[in-house]
Amino acid sequence: MGYDRVFQTARMMGLTSANLTPERGLAQAIGASEVLPDQHFNAYGVLASGGIYHNPTVVLKVEDSEGKILQQWKPDPGTRVLPTQVAYEISDILRPVGAALNIKRPFASKTGTTENWHDSWLIGYSPDIVIGAWMGHTCAGGCAANVNSNLNVVWGVQGAGLIFRDIFNAYENGKPVHDFTLPPGLKKVTVCRASQLLATPNCAGQTITDWFIAGQAPSTPDSWYQPIRVCTTDGLLATPDIPASLTTVKTFVVYPPGYPDNLKDKNSPQPPTQNCQLFTETTPPTLSLTQKVEADGSVLITATATDDEAVKEVDFFLDGATRAVQDTQAPYTFAVTGKSGSTHTVIVQAYDYNPANAPAAQTISITFP
Repeated sequence: MGYDRVFQTARMMGLTSANLTPERGLAQAIGASEVLPDQHFNAYGVLASGGIYHNPTVVLKVEDSEGKILQQWKPDPGTRVLPTQVAYEISDILRPVGAALNIKRPFASKTGTTENWHDSWLIGYSPDIVIGAWMGHTCAGGCAANVNSNLNVVWGVQGAGLIFRDIFNAYENGKPVHDFTLPPGLKKVTVCRASQLLATPNCAGQTITDWFIAGQAPSTPDSWYQPIRVCTTDGLLATPDIPASLTTVKTFVVYPPGYPDNLKDKNSPQPPTQNCQLFTETTPPTLSLTQKVEADGSVLITATATDDEAVKEVDFFLDGATRAVQDTQAPYTFAVTGKSGSTHTVIVQAYDYNPANAPAAQTISITFP
């Protein structure tokens, strides 16, 4: 967005005391430029009012000794500085911040904690009121021995948050409950966490459902979360010839080219780029054959291969002809039929996944009585 647009918005929200300059860098987003507390609190009033700025006042009414009103503050329509949808989105984001305060009414808040626990801040608001609270001390990190050391570690919600809680509850006591009004032009959309594109089954468990301004919601289904078949042994890419029993499908986030490394999810490993080395046997499998006469008079040949999971396929050849049966799933069987007195020869070959290995072979003869 650039510094100028951000600073312009900040000034429109009343932060005119801050020395906002590009020279102070990006840290201004978290407090590198000082802001007067009353301006800071009043800026949150823009969020509380749905995007409208009102000039702050400290005098509500002036009366003379006889009770005659000499001056009285009157509300004005204010100036819209944020779209209602943006104000609602920010308030919705800030709702969970003060959850530890266990306040029973709708509110949103933002905490702040400075270096060495010097300051503890919390600014909270509802549609009716903004309350800013501060707690601090000057000896953080080097207090004398008689100072309670518990003060040295006070997060915003633990310190100033407790002040806010008591004032907010006292103010709200007995008043009607007001929640932030959902403006038109917002809709909830579920997206994949990494890509912010429309959720698909591939990113199940890694989704975010959030508000989007109409026209700005994503419309493209996610393509970053991709299911990839890998070997169970080493997690590398499974080639098509590896049996399903030795593979699994895992979902990886495949970032687009040029995506910054520092923005990638460190808890989401990148997909493998090398094929797994599951099958590197130098010794081919061995075969043993058995035969059984079936009820219909045929003879069923069953081939058993050692290291069965390493076998890619078993082929049966009848009487020197071309392959009669190709079997890729154990048990490997082939039924032979023939006339009485005929003799047949069956050659069986087993292939593993190592192309350098010759197939294991066995021959069996069958004579029909």
